[in-house]
Amino acid sequence: MINNGNGNFTTGHFSNYQWLLDGAAISNATAQNYTATQNGYYQVLVTDSASGCSDTSAVYNYNVTPVTLLYFNAFNNATANLLEWQTSQEINSGHFIIQRAYTLPHFTAIGSLPAAGYSNSVKKYSFADSPVLYKPTFYRLQQVDRNGSIHYSGTVMVNPVKKQFSINTIYPNPANDILHVEFNCPAAGTVTVMVTDMLGRTVQQAVVAANAGLNNQVITLRNIASGKYVLRVFNAGASVQREFIKY
Repeated sequence: MINNGNGNFTTGHFSNYQWLLDGAAISNATAQNYTATQNGYYQVLVTDSASGCSDTSAVYNYNVTPVTLLYFNAFNNATANLLEWQTSQEINSGHFIIQRAYTLPHFTAIGSLPAAGYSNSVKKYSFADSPVLYKPTFYRLQQVDRNGSIHYSGTVMVNPVKKQFSINTIYPNPANDILHVEFNCPAAGTVTVMVTDMLGRTVQQAVVAANAGLNNQVITLRNIASGKYVLRVFNAGASVQREFIKY
């Protein structure tokens, strides 16, 4: 008979013991007690030297999640996206692979951290992702066991807000009929999007509502002649600009 508590197996008093995993003898597992190191079907073969009799216990299916994750959080501290997580138990854990996506479900690996392996106490982990792209960013953990098994955490999202007015990018450049502009706004409000020629003369402009954080604006260029221009995005407190070419 096998008694189990958190992977700690024990049996009665006999002369000899041999612990089995999935029907095969476990090397050096010949004591009365044994601690499981991986999931599987465990038994113990016992022998009584006085009578010469031996017997094998019933099968015990030991199957637990290798890592018990207490939480997984992500936040921005102005210089990086910080990821923090804690585990309360780890069994045969190998390492964590940190994955990032800007568009779900297209995750890519951006780093890794070694796991504790075996632990029944709280373990804390952290990872800094920088430089920051100021747009909604998704993260998850890929937990890899020492035997190669893979498990995934839930997905968390952080939407970092740049503390200053800025243009991330404009595309395509050169442009034909349409120009896309991605800009960051420190607070929600209205902004003016203006196109001027190289002499500073206004060619077109529009007042648009902006969210705090990343914004996307589409500008129509169909009625503008070919040439070099300046795109300005501004509000009452700040102004940023980029040059582009219309062909």
